Amino acid sequence: KGNISYINAPLMNLGNRDVSGMDVALSMQLKDTGFGLFKFTANASHLTKYSNQVNPDMPSLNVVGTFVDEATGGNGALPDWKMNAGIHWSRRRLEANYTMHYVSSLKEKIPDTLFTRNISSVLTHDVQLSVRAKNYKTMRMSLGIDNLLDTETPFSAAAFNDNYDSRTHDIRGRFWYLRFEYDFF
Repeated sequence: KGNISYINAPLMNLGNRDVSGMDVALSMQLKDTGFGLFKFTANASHLTKYSNQVNPDMPSLNVVGTFVDEATGGNGALPDWKMNAGIHWSRRRLEANYTMHYVSSLKEKIPDTLFTRNISSVLTHDVQLSVRAKNYKTMRMSLGIDNLLDTETPFSAAAFNDNYDSRTHDIRGRFWYLRFEYDFF
């Protein structure tokens, strides 16, 4: 009865996204040698394909290794590699941890230009030393340093806020902390 005067279809999905990659996690614990117990861990994510096709009439673009801020309609940072690896040592009441974190470099388009630039890769190191009280099940004190070498957050010309990508990189420099833990149960 009558003509159509309004159609509301906000959730139409004409585009296509094809994503592939691999995640690898390794963990190994050595037998206690009398010098302590050692555990090794490593986690890596390798993104091989992240293709966007806005609609069927447009080409599909692989954007792995790029950064386009989500605030400007992009997918954020899509690094080829993100990795972390660590060593944990414990002996009686003492524990020590070392962890390194890596994010590979990215390419970004400089806003309002035709130029691109590299956002450098980042490697940071964290350390922590802990001691448990004699009743080791209830209390522990830890001293740690995140970003031990005070590695700078890489500059991003295209980041919407603060000239760095807060979803991928931590702006905090070297960070010392002292933590007390007590379990009530």
